[in-house]
Amino acid sequence: SMSVTSAAVQSPPRGVFHVSLYEVAFVDPTYDIPNIVLTTLDFLAPHVQLEGIFRLSGSSSVIDVLKSRFDAEQNVTIDPNTDPHAVAGVLKLFLRVMAEPLLTYELYQAFAQSTLYETEALQKEALKNVIMQ
Repeated sequence: SMSVTSAAVQSPPRGVFHVSLYEVAFVDPTYDIPNIVLTTLDFLAPHVQLEGIFRLSGSSSVIDVLKSRFDAEQNVTIDPNTDPHAVAGVLKLFLRVMAEPLLTYELYQAFAQSTLYETEALQKEALKNVIMQ
């Protein structure tokens, strides 16, 4: 049995799934990183050694519950007994259905070109320059 509790229930304007990072930032402008990312990563931190944490699927019903909660409330607290694979699943879902990819369409060509350098050091430097744009 999984329960997800929340503190300070507030409704985001449109939820956080299927929207741009720009829109998600309006939900809580005090952070540069969306709350769903911070909350799920905080939960997953003690479980990083768990085999297949991002590869193995969690329960789709638990992922659906978490998705609904993150869409409806700003500050979601995840029950410590929740399956880490489901928490990883809701984070993967968030990243997968973003309105614009994390590596934006605008900078896609620059990201792709950064892989063409011969050495890993030069590739990393080029990638860093793209990210800083």
